[in-house]
Amino acid sequence: MYVDAGRGERLGFSGLAPVLRSIWLSRSLGELGQFAEAQACAEEGLGIATTADQPFSLIGAHVTVGILGLRRGHFDRATAAFRSGMELGRAWEIHAWLENDAGFACALALQGERDEAIRVLEEASTTVPGTGVGLFLARRAAWFAEAAREGGRPQEARRLAEQALRLARAHKERGDEAWALRLLGDLASDREPLDFPAAETRYSDALALARTLEMHPLVAHCHRGLGLLYRRTGARERAQRDLGLARDLYREMGMAFWLERTDVELAELQ
Repeated sequence: MYVDAGRGERLGFSGLAPVLRSIWLSRSLGELGQFAEAQACAEEGLGIATTADQPFSLIGAHVTVGILGLRRGHFDRATAAFRSGMELGRAWEIHAWLENDAGFACALALQGERDEAIRVLEEASTTVPGTGVGLFLARRAAWFAEAAREGGRPQEARRLAEQALRLARAHKERGDEAWALRLLGDLASDREPLDFPAAETRYSDALALARTLEMHPLVAHCHRGLGLLYRRTGARERAQRDLGLARDLYREMGMAFWLERTDVELAELQ
């Protein structure tokens, strides 16, 4: 569909050029919420990499399938793909796809396998970079932060989320900056006592950036976060408005896991 020639060409890259093209296009489409096209593109890249049996490309293709599953809420698909990427990376001693283990931990945590997610986090705790140059550093820290949050480790989650924000801004990765801001909103909203100003500011900043970048899944998550925040403070109408916006976006993009949660949260406001 997206790749039509030169399937075995590397053109000076570490991986096959058409697979790398599929990887980046698929990830971009996923951030826009165009999941059907993103999945088709990712599967095509995985097919090319599998046929060629080119290690770097194959690992990247598995990781990309995992990312799409994580973004859409298909956590079984995500954990299977990330697990394959990790196993291949160990076998070939290729560790360039830095977000692999963090995506695995995050997907495990979100599907309820919190103990296993924390185990993955602990194994990798000494290898989460705080500085340096490279792709995926901010995303890796953010996904480990989300796993820590789901696993009941709020202090560790905040430390990693702040690290993710610093890395994203240092490397000018605006999409990852927006995701880190949203996560910091979640963490501020979790606090006892509630840190309402910090939570609202983080969500609002994330939402503004996500809208600018047309990151529709993240826009939906920001509205849901704001809705839950307003519900907690008793601002019922504002909560209904934001949760309703999130619900409509989730339905439009086919994000069933998050849609079901939001439907329940809206029903509780009736």
